[in-house]
Order: sequence, then structure tokens, then C-alpha cells
Amino acid sequence: MKLKKIISEILAISLALSILLTGCSSSKQASSKNQNSSSSSNNTTSGSILIGVSTGLTGSFAADGEKVKDGVLLAIDEINQEGGVLGKKLEATFEDDQDNPTMAVNTVNKLIGEHVVALIGPTLSATVMPVSSIVQKYKVPTLTGATSPKLLTMNNPYLFMIRASDSITARVAATFAVQNLKAKKIGILYNSDEMGTGAKGVIEDYLKSVGIPFVSEGHNTGDKDMTGQLTKMKNAGVDTLMVWTHDQEAAVIMRQIKELNLKVNVVGNPGFAMPQELNLMDKDWVEGVYTATDIVTDDPNTVVQDFVKKFNDRYHTLPDLYASAYYSAVKVLADAIKRAGSTDSDKISEALRQTKDFKTPEGTYTTDSSGALLHECIIAQIKDKTPHAVTHVSVK
Repeated sequence: MKLKKIISEILAISLALSILLTGCSSSKQASSKNQNSSSSSNNTTSGSILIGVSTGLTGSFAADGEKVKDGVLLAIDEINQEGGVLGKKLEATFEDDQDNPTMAVNTVNKLIGEHVVALIGPTLSATVMPVSSIVQKYKVPTLTGATSPKLLTMNNPYLFMIRASDSITARVAATFAVQNLKAKKIGILYNSDEMGTGAKGVIEDYLKSVGIPFVSEGHNTGDKDMTGQLTKMKNAGVDTLMVWTHDQEAAVIMRQIKELNLKVNVVGNPGFAMPQELNLMDKDWVEGVYTATDIVTDDPNTVVQDFVKKFNDRYHTLPDLYASAYYSAVKVLADAIKRAGSTDSDKISEALRQTKDFKTPEGTYTTDSSGALLHECIIAQIKDKTPHAVTHVSVK
């Protein structure tokens, strides 16, 4: 019995020593990981400069997210072929936020935890709104293609809008409808999310200012039937319909306009110029439709044509507004880092705020006091399911 007791005590002591040594080893490993993260965040010893990209790579807007990714990677490769930034290669890490507000909060927090020097995205206004306070708290310069006018009022020195806000595109679209199409009564069919309601407010304010009567009807993302709203428009006698919504809902609206034999001019939001949206529609649904958008591939502007060629050479397809916007975002971010001479977030943000007359496929970037870089758009008309440039409009 004594021998068994002694053996038992020896085993217990051995087990305790094993646990103690394992704990010490784990502590050292954890300390090593923390040190690695710390050195990465300083961006002085790592061999590259890391940016984070939050966009929807799965879900309803996955096609848009893939174009975001294509634009980002093309810009990064070009920059690295030209020597990189501050003598280092630029790299991107992507996170799928599914264009969902909750997921966007998670992906942005994750990317910030990976010590990215800046963020690209999220893409939608509804996903940017909840992360604005996060990027401001951690002082991470963030470039987004979201377009809600509300983003202009957030007073966030780290948030930058790389596309023209709906305060510009919606105003340009409404002005075109009145001045060029001679609209006498306008119907506004809008998505009830952040993007749609923001544009609705801009359009209504303009129409009130010029004395043009209008009828507004909303719908939700995912709605499959717009006949009720369209019938109200028809009964009200509208001659021009302004449509501000997403891809799937735009396809429903255009099909049902045709089914209801609603004879109106249609002026749509930028999505109407995108192949992934047009591919959801029959040619006769959208023939002659106008859109206020970012880019059309037949724009003779040399910066646009150079981008279109490089994108097509690489991906064997034409770019859309998301590819253009996020390609442009990487380019202006790299320029800001160079001008800042540093990867310090405050210095990058200050350099972004000082951006002036920077040429991109989106247009000329000059940052205003609200963080908006782009103040122009293009009116295009759809012919044979292809958008063609009509006129450029700049809003000062």
C-alpha cells in the first residue's frame, strides 16, 4: 500500500509539472503572437502595406462584390508593378460582409484587428452607417462607394466617399428629366432602404423647387410585385418615372412597366448602367432608358478608355461602376500614402482630405469638407442593352 501511495504521489507531481510547463510555453507563444501583431501594426518591419476590403462576396449582391474585388486587385497589381508604395508592396485582405449591416460590423472589426492601414468598403449605405463610429473610434481611413446623402452629414474625418453621392446623381437625374425630357409630372419609385430614401428626398426637394408635381411610391428589397405602385403612377398620369432601387427590384419594375403598357420615360439610378443588372432584363424592357451613373465604357475620356482596356485585357469582360469605383479608391489611397510619406492613419487621412484634381476612371477626385471626393456623373442612355454616354455633369 505504501508503494502504491508513493507511485501515486509521483504521478501527481509529474502531471502538475507538465501542466505548469505547458502553460509557460503557451504564454510564450501568445506573447510572440502579440509581438508579431504589434510590429505589423507599425508597418515598419513588414514587407508590405496591408489594406482591408469589406464587401458582399456572397448573397444578393455577390456579382457587385466580385467586381469590387476585380477592381481592387487590378489597381494593386498596377501599383506594385510600378514599384509599390513607400518601397513596399501593397496587399489586400478581403472579408465577405454579405452586404448585411451586422456582418459588416463583424468584418470591419476583424480587419481592424488585422492592423490594416486603411479600409475599402463596405459597399452599401446601409452597411456603412453602422461601421462609421467604429472606424472613427480606431482612426482607420475608410473609402466607400456608398452614396446616401446622410453620409455627408456624419462629420467623420476618417470616412471618404469615392462615388458621387445621391445628392448629386439624383439631382442630376431629376434635372435631366425636367430640362431635357420636358417632364410635366414625375413618378418616383424608390427602395425603402438608406440608398432609395436618400435619393427620394433629393429628387422631391428639386421637383418642389421647380414646381413639378410628383407621386412617390416605395418598395422593399426582395419585393416581387410592383403592379400596385405602377398602377398608381399610371392612374396619376405621370409622364416620367424615376427608379431608384437595386438590381433584382429594377428588373421586376421594368418587366411590369412593359406588362402594364405604361408609356413613360424612365430615368434610373446608376445600377441601370451595370451589365449584371441589364442581364436580368429583356432588351425591349430597357430600350431608351436613361441613367445617371459613374462610368460608361464608350466614354471617349482617355483615362476611362485606358482603364477599360486594362480591365478587359485581364478579365475578358468590360468593367462596371463598382470595378471603376474601387479601382479608383485603391489608386487615390496609394497616392495619399505616398503624399503622407507614412502609413500612420492620421497622416493618410489628412492626405486624403488634401486630395485635389486626381484623375480616375470615376472622374476627377477633389475632397470637400464632408469627405466626398467625386462631384460629377454622366447621363447615359440604354440602347440594345448597352449604356451610351449622353453628357457629363459636374456639380460644384
